[in-house]
Amino acid sequence: MKYRTFRLIRHILFLGIIAAVLFSLLLFLNERQAVDIIKSPPADLSGVLRKEKLNDDDYKLLFYETGLGQSCIDIIWQRQDKKELILSEQKKFYDIPDYDCHILSLLTKSEKIIDKKNTAVFYDLRPGDVLLTKSTHTLFYRHGHSALVLDEDTLLEAVAIGEPAQTVEAKNWGMYPSFIQLRIREDIAEKTGMRAEELGSAVASYAEKNYDDAAYSLLAGAFGHGEKSGETQCAHLIAAPYAQFGITVSSRDFPATPRSLLKSGAFEIIQYRGFDPSKFP
Repeated sequence: MKYRTFRLIRHILFLGIIAAVLFSLLLFLNERQAVDIIKSPPADLSGVLRKEKLNDDDYKLLFYETGLGQSCIDIIWQRQDKKELILSEQKKFYDIPDYDCHILSLLTKSEKIIDKKNTAVFYDLRPGDVLLTKSTHTLFYRHGHSALVLDEDTLLEAVAIGEPAQTVEAKNWGMYPSFIQLRIREDIAEKTGMRAEELGSAVASYAEKNYDDAAYSLLAGAFGHGEKSGETQCAHLIAAPYAQFGITVSSRDFPATPRSLLKSGAFEIIQYRGFDPSKFP
């Protein structure tokens, strides 16, 4: 009898060890997904940096080497230290910063950069722009997170269950090891009779008026949750305001997710980091 009890305890311990190892392995693999590793070596930008005026090929090269779109490059190109700044952005783009996990709720965590010197700088935030990150996960499901830009200093975001949507400082997003900044395409905005800048401002104003302090709900966007009940979640907070102006910015109706926003094709990429551009839809 004692021998059988011993065998049972031994089997339970063995299974427990196996479960713990698998859990740790899955957690390790999931953490590695927070940032894409760019395997190709950095390109030589000296030729581009000697130019006074850039052409389309130059902008494309800089986009893939620094994560900066044309509007960001144009802003940097007016500075006296543009060469040093571009090379600094290239180094940040290829380096993987040290980061750790912060608890958002019971099971949800988010990665943040440890060394503030490695945080990202946003060069061209405009109302209506969208920020996405992979750096949020619930256990092993890396669903990501999103936020809507209200102005160059302020974002509106719905973070987690139990917390209402709220405004935050835009610079906080520079702490994520991965992010993408999106802007509504000009040809998409024209469907509303507005320019992209006008539509972005209108969307930002609508979202701030209707969703600031809204309750968090995973059902937002379905079964009457959302517009009628004043509930939202991070991607719905973006898709719903754009829908009010007749623009679809999610590749599916429900649920809207950071990935469905990116896959919609309604946006252009303004700036990114920690993403492999070859994986963009």
